[in-house]
Amino acid sequence: MEVFLQYEESFLEETQAVTNCVSKFNYDKNQGDKRSALMDAKGSLRKAEGLLKQMEAHSRELDAASRSTMRSKLSQYKKTMLSLRGDIDRAESQGQRDMVMGGMSVRSLVRVCSVSRWAGGAPGSHEKARAHVGAVGHMV
Repeated sequence: MEVFLQYEESFLEETQAVTNCVSKFNYDKNQGDKRSALMDAKGSLRKAEGLLKQMEAHSRELDAASRSTMRSKLSQYKKTMLSLRGDIDRAESQGQRDMVMGGMSVRSLVRVCSVSRWAGGAPGSHEKARAHVGAVGHMV
């Protein structure tokens, strides 16, 4: 039982690390720091998955009463893992959207398109529009 508790403690630390990294990703503005936070989250998630497997294997060796208690914990931990995977997937999707848009807000991107159309779609008008929007701020 003591071995299970050690795995459990490490598992809880890793899942908290995932949560912290995803939170850092969501609130950090620097793209490099966001990528680093996402990579750290994925690494901690992999460690937590390994620890969950260890806990499952160890619980099979316990007596029936202890095994029953551990099953309910393991079931909850599996739900936690699904939730954390979803958090990471959403963060990854957001990161990809941010890269495609060059870090611009949707409102700014709409403004760039509007100014670009206003410029008549001439060669280089999109770049000029983007520079104009950057110069006047992210207002619509």
